[in-house]
Order: sequence, then structure tokens, then C-alpha cells
Amino acid sequence: MSSQGYDTELTIMPWARAVRSVKDGECDALADAFYTKDRTQWARFSAPYGEVNTVFFKRTDREIPSLLMQDLKDYRIGIIRGAAASPAFDSDTSLNKHQVRDIKQGLTMLYADRLDLLVAEDIPALYQIQQLSLQYPNIDNEIQAIEPFLANNERHLAISKQSENGLTILRDFNRGLIQLIKSGKYKKLLDEY
Repeated sequence: MSSQGYDTELTIMPWARAVRSVKDGECDALADAFYTKDRTQWARFSAPYGEVNTVFFKRTDREIPSLLMQDLKDYRIGIIRGAAASPAFDSDTSLNKHQVRDIKQGLTMLYADRLDLLVAEDIPALYQIQQLSLQYPNIDNEIQAIEPFLANNERHLAISKQSENGLTILRDFNRGLIQLIKSGKYKKLLDEY
């Protein structure tokens, strides 16, 4: 956003609080948001700037024979509070879902056998497993992602409809994204990270 004349401030907080902050207009935007119909009530969405796979994680010593929704009813499934996974999963009220504060808490509960499955984005969860291996040396051998992934979602900047400059921020973000793509810097950033 600096290329568009913005001095941005990044604040890291639990996902549910970040969503609420943008929804209530306390923050202008939420990074890495998935587009959902519900979120369009309080946010405008930028052009997509990336993709992420949402997957189930499980303990390696547990068998999960099927990932069909109707076969998951007996499992304790951790979900990140305020996060979206897929329309079918999010709307299925028959599943035994347990909200967790963040990926770290969900992985810790899965490792401690307090959950059977955790729904999370693959790359952030794999990074968090690496971080947790300092505390739990064997966690990277005891937790794994299950294929196929639950959903592939595009990442957007969700701009609060309560932001007085929201439409301008949206326009400028999209303009900056196009400039990054055309200059080749976007691809270079993706390849690097």
C-alpha cells in the first residue's frame, strides 16, 4: 500500500477479534480473508491476491476412513473462531465443531488428543507445527494434513464498509496489486515466500 501513498499499520490478533474489528469499523481492513456471502454485509473485497488450501489435520495414529461430511459426525472437529472453510462445511450444523482461538491452540488440542480433527489453512498450520516442535519435539511426526483438501479459497483484502475511505482504499489496493503483477514483483514475492 506504500506504493499507493498509504502508511499502513499491521496489527496481529486472533482471527475472530480481527473480523470483529473490521466489522465494527475499528480497523479499515482484514488481510487474507475468504469471500463469503455473510462477509459482504460488512466488507468490500479486493481482487484476489493468492490462494490457500483449507485442510483437515489429524493425529497420525488415528484412522479417518472418510472425509464425507456425513461420516464426520462422530469426530471432535476444531475450527478457528470466526474463520470460513467451505460453504458446505460451515453450514453443516450436524458436525461436532469446537471453536478454538487460533491455529496454535487447535494444533495443541489435537496433539493432546482433545480433538480428532482440525480444520485450518495448510501453510500457516504447517508453519505453526514447526514452531510448536520446540515445545513438543515430536509434534511434526504426530500430526498430518489429510488429502484431499476441504477447500481451495482465494485470499482477499476485506475492507470495512464502515471505513469512511473504504472505496478509495479498495480502488488503490487493486491498482497497486495490478502494478505489482505487471512489474513482475508479485511473482517474485510468491516465489520467494
